[in-house]
Amino acid sequence: MSRVSESIKTARLNQGLSKKQLGKKLGVSENFIEEIESGRRVLNENLLRRFSNVLNYQVDDAVLTSDDEEEVIEVREIPKKVNETMESAFSSVIMNFKIYDYSFSEAKGEKQLPIFDNKIEGFPKDKVFFIEIEKDDMLGFRIAKGDIALCHKESEPLDDNIYLIEVNEKRAVRQVKRIDNNNLLLISNKSTLRTETVDKKIVKVLGRLVKIEIKL
Repeated sequence: MSRVSESIKTARLNQGLSKKQLGKKLGVSENFIEEIESGRRVLNENLLRRFSNVLNYQVDDAVLTSDDEEEVIEVREIPKKVNETMESAFSSVIMNFKIYDYSFSEAKGEKQLPIFDNKIEGFPKDKVFFIEIEKDDMLGFRIAKGDIALCHKESEPLDDNIYLIEVNEKRAVRQVKRIDNNNLLLISNKSTLRTETVDKKIVKVLGRLVKIEIKL
């Protein structure tokens, strides 16, 4: 076992992860993790950084500060064909997503997420998007300005869910309730609960909020 393998194994155990759990986070098999930790498979610097991000540990430090010259060569001198194959495999399971404002005109940041079976959090990867919450008008729902919301693209609102909507060319996040076939109740909650009844025809649903990352 090389220092790199030991470093990855130690970081995994410190995180309380099994080989299967770590593999799931990276989008690889349990056997792949076993080969890494046993030293039978070598990694380039890019893949080491991916392990570091998932394990929240600078695995590559074990290589860069190593006194064992052979280990440094082992990690860095991967045959080009093997390196390209591994890069291709990881590019298919890791995807970059931009975080937008409500108008989708300005990227506020970026997130890098693993893809499992072509899905993000159980949703098709081409049907999800991220927004940064722009106002505190949903504080009563524990959604605050600056939080990051994962949204699923939907056009028809389901009762009692929270959506990014557009009404009269203005966009906002609101809880939506059906009143009847023609009217919707839009609910916000900053310091007090506020409701607005609107004609369903003037409401454009852009996406349903399915997950919130709270800004501390």
